[in-house]
Amino acid sequence: MQFVDPYDLVDLNLFHPIVDKENHSRAEAWNPTWAYVVAGHGNPVNMTDENQRIIYPWDLAKRIRSDPKWKGRPVIVASCNTGREPSTYPGRPSFQQYLADELGVDVTSATDFVFFQKNGKPPLVGPIDGPPTNSWKSVSPRRTK
Repeated sequence: MQFVDPYDLVDLNLFHPIVDKENHSRAEAWNPTWAYVVAGHGNPVNMTDENQRIIYPWDLAKRIRSDPKWKGRPVIVASCNTGREPSTYPGRPSFQQYLADELGVDVTSATDFVFFQKNGKPPLVGPIDGPPTNSWKSVSPRRTK
């Protein structure tokens, strides 16, 4: 059975609704129903939550597992560079890979910067000073939970 979101809202919006109002509202409008969608600020190592605190992949996995909307679906992390391997920690897996391993499902993330658009259009991904490259990457868990 396919999950249907009657409100068409992103599943987990980690943008602060006041401090980052524009990203918060734009992220709310984009929600592919085949996946559980997380939106927020991030990098190859961590993300920040709606209170602007650092969260790691295992923290996010705990929040996703406790959300009844998840239902074991694949996850999309619409957050800058979370699909990129961290250059500051050579050999360390990306945020995305850790999350896939923790949840035991495929995770799709951006390997560049994410720009949310108006009216529910999919986010653009690419460099800050160049054209969009649509650089999304999907990974599978290395082990199952």
